[in-house]
Amino acid sequence: TKHCNTTSSGPTNPVQTTPGLSCGNATVCLERPAQLSMKLIGGDCSQSTDGQDIQTLFCEDYGTISTGMNNQYYIVATDIQIGMQYYRGYVRLDEKFVLRNANTLVTANTNVTIYRSDQTDELLQTMVFHTSCSENLYLNDIFGSIQ
Repeated sequence: TKHCNTTSSGPTNPVQTTPGLSCGNATVCLERPAQLSMKLIGGDCSQSTDGQDIQTLFCEDYGTISTGMNNQYYIVATDIQIGMQYYRGYVRLDEKFVLRNANTLVTANTNVTIYRSDQTDELLQTMVFHTSCSENLYLNDIFGSIQ
């Protein structure tokens, strides 16, 4: 069974609540997602646009994430409670990457940190956003330099 309310109009929810089950044009997320499909768009924290409460979103810039097409960055995504890893690897601008853990649903708060390289010595941006579905997630939400 689907775990999302779908409508023919309204925002599109980018989460999947069950592996392989797309939520389509969901307007309400009823359960924690199994994965989140994100895209690196570049830019800084000031461009964040989402429906989440200001208390659940944190974004901090430490350097520049260029919007030049040949740039790639090293992204590490974890939950903030126990540091469970959802993603670790290089991503090019306008490239999609998926936050997931094969053994569990995404936890309540996710931390995404972007570095210049896998040496992780040059931090560029870090953000925490709510991912348990008590705050909705929509397709065009922007959290710092990711959408």
